[in-house]
Formats: sequence, C-alpha cells, structure tokens
Amino acid sequence: MYRAFQAEECLGAIFFEQPASIPRIFESMGLPHRAISDASHEKIPCNRAIKLDRNLRVTSIEKIRGTSLISAGKRVDVNLADLEDLTAVPGIGPRLAEKIIDQRAERGRFSSINELTRIQGIGKKKLAGWAPYIEAGASGVTDNRPEDIQTSGRLLDPSGRVQK
Repeated sequence: MYRAFQAEECLGAIFFEQPASIPRIFESMGLPHRAISDASHEKIPCNRAIKLDRNLRVTSIEKIRGTSLISAGKRVDVNLADLEDLTAVPGIGPRLAEKIIDQRAERGRFSSINELTRIQGIGKKKLAGWAPYIEAGASGVTDNRPEDIQTSGRLLDPSGRVQK
C-alpha cells in the first residue's frame, strides 16, 4: 500500500504486491507526472506514505504503521514489522511481538506464517486467529534483516527515509 499526502490531505492510495517506483505509484493514483523525487526511479518498499510539498515534490517517505495497514484491510508483514506493527495485530501483545522479532533476528526471514508456531507460546489456534492480519512476504527484503531493505543501490532505514 502506498499513500500520497500533501500537507495533511491524502491525495490518494494504491495497493501493489511488489515494490514500485514513484512515477508508477503516482501514475496509478492519477497524480501529475511533475511529482518528482531524487529517487524517482528507485523502487520504494511497500507500505509507505509519500509526503509532498506544494509543488508536488517528494519531501519524505515514511513507513505506514501496522494499525493503518490493518484498518485498510492489508496484512502486516512479519518479516518487516517492528514491535509497534506486530502489537497492532489483534492477539499479539508486546511479549509475543518481541519473541517474533527475536526469532526473525536469529533465524532470518520467515518463509511462511506457519513458521511462527516454532516460537514458544504460539500454537495453531493463535496463528489461525492472526492469519487475516499477518503475512510472511518478501516486500522488498533482499537480506535476512528487515533493517537492510535495499532498493537499487539506496539503503532505506527502518523509518522509510531514503538514505543517500
């Protein structure tokens, strides 16, 4: 999911399964092509809010939090989620969220949400309750650590700001 904002007004939202470039995102939203960024041809990881100035130039790219994803009918990716994102899922408290993050840091990305049952305290019944809210997707991950999200040579920090 991508959302474009100018001031506090949402100019549009679009859902893509894979990371996309800003021109593709804006074209799909019906925004003018003059909306430009330093990284206009870089692929931006999914679930980002793109903030624009008055001239429709990108000022920042920020991660969309778990509560916003869930309220929009999207799933939280356990391979990218932080503590706040995971605790937005009904039934996941801070303790289980920390266990999920620790497991991911220790073993690498989850290839399926079923792998969460390896974690003590998570059984098939809990997992079935979370299934509508979580996924184990690639979502732009090229390494086992979500803080190493890569897009065509630029490194994005966990907040989603493009780093030169």
